[in-house]
Amino acid sequence: MAGGGGAAIARHVHDFLCYYAPAHLTSSEHTLRGYRTALSLYMEWLEGLGVTPPALAADDFSQPRIEAWLAWLADERGCSPQTCNVRLSSLRVFLTYVSRHDVSLAHLEGEAARVPKRKAPRRHVEGLTRDAVRALLAQPDQSTRAGRTWRSWCSSTPRALA
Repeated sequence: MAGGGGAAIARHVHDFLCYYAPAHLTSSEHTLRGYRTALSLYMEWLEGLGVTPPALAADDFSQPRIEAWLAWLADERGCSPQTCNVRLSSLRVFLTYVSRHDVSLAHLEGEAARVPKRKAPRRHVEGLTRDAVRALLAQPDQSTRAGRTWRSWCSSTPRALA
């Protein structure tokens, strides 16, 4: 497919979601839904700017446009930095697909790659206390074969009891 007009880009969206992603990227419905959601949100945002699918142009996928979309996701839709980054990743995958399938749109992959990810606060995960680990390990029934196997495994794995 050649040409970067709106009809061509809209066709790429359809082909990516309906054929390419399910056959070549993932069989996970969750991941496919994430791709659909990200592209739907991007199209919704563009329509708010007056850009309809038939009028799509390569400039609608420029770095400044993508950054403005991320700001919209965060400010208007209340998306967290992590969610914005997931949406950005999905858009990048789509634009990589487009770049590989339409030489006139090959620069779009680079546009998306230049968009920095949002800074997300690191989450501190508390581990179990030693007493909690001991309580969990004491639960298997020692009168059953599975319980004795579990206890034997834990005994041979010093870090499991630490």
